[in-house]
Amino acid sequence: MLHVLIADDDAAIRGLLATILGTSECSVDLVSNGQDAIRAFEDCEYDLVITDLDMPRIDGKELTQTIRQHNASVPVVMLTGCADPDAISVELKEVGVSKVISKPFQVAEILALKSLLAEKPAAGEAPAS
Repeated sequence: MLHVLIADDDAAIRGLLATILGTSECSVDLVSNGQDAIRAFEDCEYDLVITDLDMPRIDGKELTQTIRQHNASVPVVMLTGCADPDAISVELKEVGVSKVISKPFQVAEILALKSLLAEKPAAGEAPAS
């Protein structure tokens, strides 16, 4: 079973993601901000992190940078309501975001995230660039 951390300040989005991933053999932990996500990440080992870009306290970009200090290989997926996600995609990839998904997202986009896990390098191996 895959262990997924979802960080989003919108309870409806968290619930929707948990429902989608819960039907695909995933264990899901939910937090409402980046600060709580960092605490959760330090306490547990996750196979995948899904985070919103704009959150209170610590945003998704800062969260990703902190995650990368602890784990270079866990996939981090950034959700954004940005009107032009391509404009920020390069910047987010530079800090270690594996994939950017625009809101509103499709269920199939979330279910397809399992393919990121297949690309995840083995422990001690550098992530693909």
